[in-house]
Amino acid sequence: MVLDEKQLIQVESAVVLPAEVILPDDTDYEFILKGQKQKAFDTWKAFQLSYKAEQIAARPGFESLLCLEHLRERWRKAGVVTYPHQLKVLRRVVGKMRGRAILADEVGLGKTIEAAMILIEYYLRGLAKKVLILTPASLCRQWQMELQDKFGLRFVTARRPEDWEHYDLVVASIDAAKRPENAEVILHLNYDMLIVDEAHKLKNVNTRNYQLVSGIHKKYFLLLTATPLQNNLKELYNLITLLRPGQLGSYRSFRKQFVADNRTPRNVDNLKQLLGEVVIRNRRANTQVAFTKRIVEQVCVELSETERLLYRTVEQFIRNDLFRTGNTLALITLQREIC
Repeated sequence: MVLDEKQLIQVESAVVLPAEVILPDDTDYEFILKGQKQKAFDTWKAFQLSYKAEQIAARPGFESLLCLEHLRERWRKAGVVTYPHQLKVLRRVVGKMRGRAILADEVGLGKTIEAAMILIEYYLRGLAKKVLILTPASLCRQWQMELQDKFGLRFVTARRPEDWEHYDLVVASIDAAKRPENAEVILHLNYDMLIVDEAHKLKNVNTRNYQLVSGIHKKYFLLLTATPLQNNLKELYNLITLLRPGQLGSYRSFRKQFVADNRTPRNVDNLKQLLGEVVIRNRRANTQVAFTKRIVEQVCVELSETERLLYRTVEQFIRNDLFRTGNTLALITLQREIC
């Protein structure tokens, strides 16, 4: 369809152009109309795509981090201190690992801050608009507050099926996410970034946790755990394969090449090289973080009659159920949570 000058002006006034785009003067309309008749111009959609490509090309590379300057004043007011090892993690993940990594620092070295810095670096570049963070239920509120106070990102805790589609920045417990009504929605969405805290709970490929996280469509992917290896090397293999399928080959070849027994590796240098491509682990001794000396003191607390009744009731309920399943660990864990 060919537009006359009047129609062209109407189209022009109805479209909100970026500030950088300079509209033609009246003297240029003859040229534009002539070009349109000859079909010399692309569609408006093609122009938008081209403009977006130019914007992306104009962004600074990852050797220049955007988040540090962006957050400087906020961090000053909030009293946030970043450590050299955290900045190294940020640069390595966005610059060399393409946003997919296992952050396995020892406890207390700031894995949450590292993950949040990686997240906001991609967010500022327009590369992470739809983000899902899965954590244990007890940590959802902590993640929300950290991201809001220290990074200016407002995440919503999703509970209902409609929440996952409606909100772009979502934090949720993995137990809530794996409920059938929620998982069905999540698995049909495309996320720019997925972050999983306490990721060692994904060590078993047969669990619903593992299967859910494996099935989520994601571009950038961070797994956070201080204990990537707990019981045996197969659990480590499962985590690495979840993050980057094929990194360690098939399990049969991995076992043949790298496993001496369940917990003892062989060909250690080769294995370290492969792990180093996807795992970052900082130890306390190698950082500048000053830890307060811990003083452990046991305090015995007597339960009230009401508390004791609740404890015994739940204990009996679980015992009856576990008589069939034999899962003693579940009983111990639940009893601790009640306290």
